[in-house]
Amino acid sequence: MNQDKSAIHDDSGQESNSADNDVDRSATEGKSRFSRRRFLHTSAAISPVLFSLKSHASWGSGAGGQNCSIMVSGNASNPQLCSYDAVDPQRWSQVIRSRQGDNTYPLRQALNNGQISGSTYFNQLFLSPFYHWQTVPLKGWKFKLSVQQTSDVRIKHVLGAHGGGQFRLALTFEPTESSGSGEALEVSLRPRHFHQVLVAAYLNAFFSTSVIRYPYNTRQVESAVIETIMVLASKLADELNSHASVNERSPAIKKAFADLISQLQLWS
Repeated sequence: MNQDKSAIHDDSGQESNSADNDVDRSATEGKSRFSRRRFLHTSAAISPVLFSLKSHASWGSGAGGQNCSIMVSGNASNPQLCSYDAVDPQRWSQVIRSRQGDNTYPLRQALNNGQISGSTYFNQLFLSPFYHWQTVPLKGWKFKLSVQQTSDVRIKHVLGAHGGGQFRLALTFEPTESSGSGEALEVSLRPRHFHQVLVAAYLNAFFSTSVIRYPYNTRQVESAVIETIMVLASKLADELNSHASVNERSPAIKKAFADLISQLQLWS
């Protein structure tokens, strides 16, 4: 796998097989089914919803005019007639907490129709492929998410004013049977803004074909997270093989998180 490669892929059918081919088949199939259900939100979740975003100032920056009201449907002649720039976590926090009568409540309805709500857990959205052992190619190590030690916050808390606190990503590494070089250990990483940016990116991507001008869809965001974790695991395995320990604050590890955040955080 080319570690310098962008984590976001074009959905053209020419995607690299690097990260997705490395994850466990059974976990991937279950994740894929869950992803496909959410990915069909354009027709299944949004179509019945009348979007009446009466004041773009109350929603966020972007185009669409002072009175933006559209019916998004599968055969809409111009689905970009009313669209907005990607918005930040605080705006999304308002959406998922909105109530009937609020001008952003239809967005919350569409998310709920797509099985996404403020009570959805972060790990359910992004990290479930790593509940099972994954092999780091050619490095002599396998790893999985340390579920008990990894933060798992509901997305309404992630998007809130305090961002759900500092996120902790814990990975357990063991040598593969063929290697036997080293002992099992746990690595804890604490990337800043990681989980808040991912949730906001996913919600922008959810509406990227209708209301939000955002260059990625939900499947691409999910794939980017998988590839980033695989890249991190490869870097960590290199450190284990070289030093028998891990510098959790090494520039290479920080860069893997920073690269993903810089690609997804397309709001002001």
